[in-house]
This record gives sequence, structure tokens and C-alpha cells, in this order.
Amino acid sequence: MPNCTAYAWGRLSEICNDSVTFYGGNAIMWANRPEMIKLDSPKQGSCIIYSGGITDSRGRFCGHIGVVEHLYSDGSIDVSMSSYGGYIWRLYRLRPQDNYRVPDTYGLSFYGFYMYTGVQSKLDEEARIREEQKKEVLEQIQKSTEIYSGHPTGILQNVQSKVQFESANIIDALPICIVLLIFLFNYFFRCKGS
Repeated sequence: MPNCTAYAWGRLSEICNDSVTFYGGNAIMWANRPEMIKLDSPKQGSCIIYSGGITDSRGRFCGHIGVVEHLYSDGSIDVSMSSYGGYIWRLYRLRPQDNYRVPDTYGLSFYGFYMYTGVQSKLDEEARIREEQKKEVLEQIQKSTEIYSGHPTGILQNVQSKVQFESANIIDALPICIVLLIFLFNYFFRCKGS
């Protein structure tokens, strides 16, 4: 570091929680690896690759690579990257209308978006887990609905019978309460009169 492919290797390894199966070389070499799948549009965790730029010791253009960190509704993306012989790490917001041009770079041309298969596997696994969790929650809701709709008066009937029981007890006890109140009323006035 600073080095764009070294950074991409580390960041992709971090995202998929496993070491990327290849390293070294330049960005254009990365684009041609069988583990890199070309995408029509950016995806979080994918790589953005540029052609051109500086040349290596054999005179080949090295290109440039960054990692897509976030996608915005207007089509712009946040890309993290490092630059050989330049900065160790930067985060840029790049726009499609500017052909995803990276500021302060020379002779780079947008080449495409590529997804490393290890990252795609991780994303697929996370999506599968989310789908299972969603399915589990929906099943729980379905079971709850079946229980209550299968016995629509179940809980309500229990509550209603309890209220009726309590009401019946109060009504049954009402004459006793009235007699008791009359007794206390008479006692109170007798004590007060003497």
C-alpha cells in the first residue's frame, strides 16, 4: 500500500470474510480473472475497473480498481480505493453522468463493474438467511392467525366468561352489601347521636 489491487484484495476479503483467491497484477488483469463476473450495473461489494492510467515495467497500462461501497437512488455510487504511488485510502462519490470519473486521475477510462464470486456467494448466503427469517416470521404469523381464527371466541370467550362470572358474583353479593351499608349507616348515626 498504497496500491489499488492490494486495497481491493483486502477490502473484498473483508466483505466476504475469506481471502480472495488471487492477488497481485494490475486492475485489467483482475477484470480478466475467471473469478470476476462482469455486471451491467454497479452492485454493493462489486469492483469498478478502469483501463489506461500508468504503465507497468513492461509498458502495459495498469488501469485502476475500486470497491463499490454504497449505491444512491440518483445512480451515483460511493467507491473506496487506494492508488499506487499516491494515497493509501479514499472514498469518492462518483456519478454515471461523469462516466464514474475519479478526481485527480490521469488517462483512466471507465472499463466496467465486476463482482468477485466470493463476495457474490456471501451476498447470496445473506439473502438466503434473510429469506428464511422472513419465511419463519410469516409462518409464525400464519400459525397465530390460524389459532385465533380457528377458535374465534377462544380468548374472547375466556375473557367474556370471566367478566360474566365476576358480574354474577357482584350481583349475588349486592343484597349483602346493601344490608351491610344500612347497618354501618345506622351504627354511624347512633354513635354520633350519643
